[in-house]
Amino acid sequence: MSERDDLEGLRSAPGWLRLRAYVDREFNERLAQHIAQAASDSDDIAALNKIRQVTAAHREVNRVLNWPEARLAELTAQTQRQDAVDHPMLSRRGTL
Repeated sequence: MSERDDLEGLRSAPGWLRLRAYVDREFNERLAQHIAQAASDSDDIAALNKIRQVTAAHREVNRVLNWPEARLAELTAQTQRQDAVDHPMLSRRGTL
């Protein structure tokens, strides 16, 4: 199997879909809770730092969950570039 096949299988695997659903449900709920707690902090600098930490965690979780899609897009682009090199489009004037 190729990397592309593995990633496409991962995207549709029941376990992966359950993990995504769990993260979407649980993490988003907790994200809202943490932001609400930070917003109620009387120390503005501490509140801002807490919000930054929660936002950074959210960004990284999403980066991991979106990795299969991003990697598939990279593989598709690589294939298209290689196809363009292997099979260049010729015009009536030939290669310029």
